[in-house]
Amino acid sequence: MGVYIRKTRYWLYLERPGQKGIRISTMIPVHAPSPRVVRRNRQLAEDLYAIRMGEMARDRLLAARGTLTVVAEVSQPTPPPLTEGGWCYLYFVQRSNLVKIGKTTNVARRLETFRTANHEPLTLLSAVPAHADLEAAVHRRFAEVKRTGEWFEMCDDLQAFIDALNRGVNPVALLIPAPRGLAATG
Repeated sequence: MGVYIRKTRYWLYLERPGQKGIRISTMIPVHAPSPRVVRRNRQLAEDLYAIRMGEMARDRLLAARGTLTVVAEVSQPTPPPLTEGGWCYLYFVQRSNLVKIGKTTNVARRLETFRTANHEPLTLLSAVPAHADLEAAVHRRFAEVKRTGEWFEMCDDLQAFIDALNRGVNPVALLIPAPRGLAATG
């Protein structure tokens, strides 16, 4: 079966040769505020499925070689729930030339709040699953273009960061500076 939808989130069905399959909830939401985020969430679920199937294949191979003894089957723990202080969404919303960088557990509800409070048109540029602590790191990364509160002036660097997120690049990787002395070659 692979990846399937049950209620409001993606589930994985991991097939095991000669045994009953394992069903795992991913906590990745099916519904999202934009088609781009819906596609990204589906891709995350499919990537997670591929990783878990690869791990199971590796374990079967090691067990067949006699280098691994399976003591007990351990079910995959359920990922933590979305909370403002834990796992949530890091989002980027644009209003004219300003971008709000924030966190929320419900992007659609947060956007509705913004639209009620703002008379200017708003555009959701990106929303990615992340830990809440990442928000402060992103704020520090763009501190020089900070205007007020969580609003930052759009610049080429911020646009490149958002574009990378939309291509699926890990946000933590975008915050790690390149080692000194390494120049891009091409």
